[in-house]
Amino acid sequence: MSKIRDAVYARTFDTHDDTRGEALAGLARRKDPRMLEPLIRELSSDSVGLLALEAAEAIGDPCLYPTLVSLKSWWATDGKDAELLEAALAKCSPEQTSLIWPLRPTICAYCPGARYETLFFMAVSFRQGCMT
Repeated sequence: MSKIRDAVYARTFDTHDDTRGEALAGLARRKDPRMLEPLIRELSSDSVGLLALEAAEAIGDPCLYPTLVSLKSWWATDGKDAELLEAALAKCSPEQTSLIWPLRPTICAYCPGARYETLFFMAVSFRQGCMT
């Protein structure tokens, strides 16, 4: 990983909410898997910001789904906040992810150099019917 991404990752532990949220969203847009653990921590906290939901929607990883479902039990029920949560739930839903997602550990075991972006591309391609 680059020094810049490492610096951004370090900001996922920042005490300033907006800094932490921007770091999570930025890493999610770049499909950096290191942000999943800090994002789950953020989504499980007592005060969840919109940037955390934007990050969840951007990365669309099914491991976030249970945390998002739990968040829905107390999150806003209408307006833009609720729409953002619904969008994140839809992107992270196990039903929306391709069949290749559960194969990630196996793929990584045989291709240890495989980047997350490659696996994400494979998943999206498979979902769109581009892989045989």
